[in-house]
Parts: sequence; C-alpha cells; structure tokens
Amino acid sequence: MPYRNERQYAPRTVTRNMDVISVQSISHPRDASDFIKAVFQGTSKAGYQELTLDFHDVSKVFPNACVPICAAIDHYRRNGIVFKMQNASQFLSVTHMTEPLEVSPENLRTAMDPISRVWLISNEQGISMLLDNYVYALSQKTECTSGVIEAFEWCLNEVMDNVLQHSEISRGFVMVQVHPETHRIAICVADAGIGIYNSLLNSIHRPRSVVDAITLAVKEGVTRDTAIGQGNGLWGLLEIVSANSGGLTLTTGPGSVFYRPNSKVQTFDALPFLDRRYQGTIVDFQLRASTPIDLPKALGGHTRVNLTLEQLETERGDHFVEVKEHSHGTGTRKSAEQLRNFVVNIINQGSTRIILDFSGIGVISSSFADELIGKLIVKYGLFVFQQVISLKGMTETVQAILQRSVAQRMMQSLRDSSAGQADNSASR
Repeated sequence: MPYRNERQYAPRTVTRNMDVISVQSISHPRDASDFIKAVFQGTSKAGYQELTLDFHDVSKVFPNACVPICAAIDHYRRNGIVFKMQNASQFLSVTHMTEPLEVSPENLRTAMDPISRVWLISNEQGISMLLDNYVYALSQKTECTSGVIEAFEWCLNEVMDNVLQHSEISRGFVMVQVHPETHRIAICVADAGIGIYNSLLNSIHRPRSVVDAITLAVKEGVTRDTAIGQGNGLWGLLEIVSANSGGLTLTTGPGSVFYRPNSKVQTFDALPFLDRRYQGTIVDFQLRASTPIDLPKALGGHTRVNLTLEQLETERGDHFVEVKEHSHGTGTRKSAEQLRNFVVNIINQGSTRIILDFSGIGVISSSFADELIGKLIVKYGLFVFQQVISLKGMTETVQAILQRSVAQRMMQSLRDSSAGQADNSASR
C-alpha cells in the first residue's frame, strides 16, 4: 500500500473520473504527488489498465512537476498500464512532456533549443551530448555571473550520472528552464528506479528511514559502493546550491527534504510514491544566474577544466568566436542578444581576450549591431571593451553599420547619464 495520510494528500490539481484523469496543473511538486495518487486509485483500486490523461486546463509547465510525472508514466507503462493523451495544447506539445525526446544528434538538431523540453537519458554518450547543448543554450539565454555556468554543468552532470549508476533501471528524465525575469535556472532530474533508501539499505550506512537516507546521501563520501562512485555528487550539489543561495529538494519514495537558503531544513515522510521496490528519485534544484559561485571553494578545492573556453581558445590564448557560427542570423535583436550573452558569459568564465570574427557576413542590420556591439561597449565602457574584445573580418559595409550604430548607442548613453544627473540634482 504505497499511501499514508490519504486525507492530507487528497487530489486537488489532478482528479479522476472513472478511467479519465484530468490534469489541471503541472507547476508544483504536489501536482506530481496528486498524479501518482490518481493513477494508483485508477489502477490498483478501480482496476483500470488503460487510462486517459486530459490536459485541457494546463497553461504552464515547471520542471519540478513535469519531470516526476514523466518518470511516473514511464514506470506505469513498463508495468503494463496504457495511457492515452488528449487535449494537449501546442504549448504542452513543445515541452515533449507527453512524448519525451530521446537524446540523439538528430533530436538535438530538430529541437534546436534543448531548454524547456523533457529529455530521456539512458547512456553516457547521451548525457554528454545533452550537457554540451544545455551549456551552449544557457550561455545564450541569459547573462550568468562568475562560476554559474561551470556550476550548472558540474551539478547536472553529477545528477544525471547518478541515474545511470544507482537507479538500477539506467533511464531517467531531465528538464531545464531559464527564467530571465527572476535570474533563476530551474533544473529537475527524475527516475523511477530503486530510490536512495533502497540503494543505501544494504550498504554500510543502513539508513533507518527514507528521510534518513536522504540526509545521509548529501554527506561527503556517502555512497552504496565505492567501486562505483566516491559519494561526492549530492554532497557537491548541496554545497554549490548553498553557496549560490539557490534551492534543492530531494525526494525518494515517501520522503522529501527541502534545503533553502537561510531557512530551516524541511522534511516530509508520507508522500505518495510508486512502489516499495521502485520508489524513484527526484532531484529538483535552482541556481541564481546573478549570484557568483566560487566553484573550487564550494567543492573543497576541486578544480575542473572549462571545456567551453578550451574549445574556443587559440594558440595565443585568445578566445575565437565566429559570429556566423554562433548567431541565428544577423538581422534581429534577439539573435544579437543571444550572441551578446554568449560573449559576456565567456568573459565571466575567465576569458581576458575575445576575437569576434565577422568573416563570411556581407551585411548586418543596425539593430543587430546596436544590440551586440553597442550594448557591449556601454556595459564595459569603451576602454575595457577595446582591451577585452577585438573585431576582425568585417567588410566595409559591416564596419560602417557598426560604427554608426555604436555612435548612436554611445550618444544615447551619454544623454541618459546626463538626464540622470539632472534628476539627482533637482531632487536635492
């Protein structure tokens, strides 16, 4: 019987009528709990082996609800339950929640942007490919301060690898979202494997309960088998999240532990879960893009090679960025904004000299020039810009457009600065 305290977890956002389960929300962890309970009632209690999932009320999707539901559906399907999907909006279809994408070069090309989509991970090669695409997409999506992109890469790599090493089913699901308005990166990885408690049960640690197993798992050096791992993954994740003032929730079976900055740790031990053997694991964490992280310090002195910078580095130690390769065209502000974020993030990762190569580009729009170069000069100032960034491979046309756009942007910046000073003087 996988449920306790049924009244406490009565369905709210997910309801069942006969063999139809209506999903009204996929934006909070309790939505996943309500989903598991609704399926349990429909199958184990009512005896249905085929269920229809109705998504007509879903208007937003967050990873910490979407990914656990995907893992649950995968578990039930492998146990013979058939699901039919109906009324999934175009918005929901884009997330691939109802049909998660298997990681492959073709799917990564077709999806173009891996962010805000659900991916099925099942092998080391897939994890490596997906992680490379995530890091590149994140560097274009939003400006991340020092250490954030490296921390994101380290954490996600460790958590996804745990699925292969410890779940005993070697398949899981992942989704990343970027929220520029709040400067947050939301990540969730979930599997329907044996769970943390069952994984540690026969180890030297012998946890007394599910919550005890979670609190053990975030301690340095705790692992079920030192031949497989050193027990640094979840420990390092918690250290990094804490240093970044982010958030972490670990859930396995009926237990969940919430870690939040400057708050008392919260624990729960009576959540709905899949079954006793395959309790599942959910790792839900958030990083603040605007809060710097000293990654070596957070990891007790551990340093890592920055593969992104290494791939761009020339023999002279500069970092070479081809505009044609790293932008989606040269006509829109959106494309220029993504490239500008990429350049800023390279600088924040430690680059001291970047070469922006415009070779192969015949013309750019004035908007593109302003959004890319004009705003970089305003951000860093002309002197620092000239020290850190050099431009090459420009045609006379591109150079003329850049010069005019930069001049206009600098004049606007001066006017804004003068207006601000005038306002301050008047307020005195």
